[in-house]
Amino acid sequence: MGLALGNNTNSKTINAELRNTFSRYLGKLNDNHTVDVGFNEIKKMIDKFNSAEALRIYIGSLSILNKNSTHQAKEVQALIVGYIASKYRDNLIDPLDKPGNVLKTINRMMEILKSFMKENSFTVHKAISISYKELFDHCMPKDNKDDIITIFFTPLEKTILSGIDKMAQIAASIVLSEMIEHIGQHEKYQDLLESTQNKICNVVIKSKCESPQVYDCLFNLLKSNKLESISNKLPEIYEKLITVLNSQAHFLVRIYLIF
Repeated sequence: MGLALGNNTNSKTINAELRNTFSRYLGKLNDNHTVDVGFNEIKKMIDKFNSAEALRIYIGSLSILNKNSTHQAKEVQALIVGYIASKYRDNLIDPLDKPGNVLKTINRMMEILKSFMKENSFTVHKAISISYKELFDHCMPKDNKDDIITIFFTPLEKTILSGIDKMAQIAASIVLSEMIEHIGQHEKYQDLLESTQNKICNVVIKSKCESPQVYDCLFNLLKSNKLESISNKLPEIYEKLITVLNSQAHFLVRIYLIF
């Protein structure tokens, strides 16, 4: 794998070598001929070196945004976040924080993903969504719904409603709709879904984003929940859907069929 570390190698030397090797593998992601090799090498590296110190190196390296990276490289970098989550699981604790705090680490990983949301690439947006679900499944404590909503749902809502960046709005809509679909598949998360439904409805009602993915949020909510649960929002939802019907008719028919 390119790491030649002797038995007497000190921790500073090991960390420096890890950082240099990880950066070199990341560089391979920009070339179509080496992207698969680079991704596999990175996964093998994470499998072998999974200490807290190694996690700090991974987070630090991924946090450095390379404006010259290709969409393909950014897609894989987003997927790497999810791979790290799947391997570290409960041990996803950045040693930068004293004491360690898994919620702060998850937020830090979310910031990495957020940096890719402005990309004009559906595959990058899908990769972000995949890693969101990995962080939720493997790392996020499930004992506090407010924490989950604050970390996983509120930032997406704010991005969609901000109107600042169209691509970021689309990316956030894709992630939110797929998160709704994901948690809706598990009976144990129904309380969480019910706690987020007002936010989801508000996104649909208030968003000025014309992307159909915004309405996919409502579609996935209705697939997982009863219509009666959002009855208080129905007049506003109907009004919004009628307003955009002409431009989004091909998509909204799915929602009307459910209604």
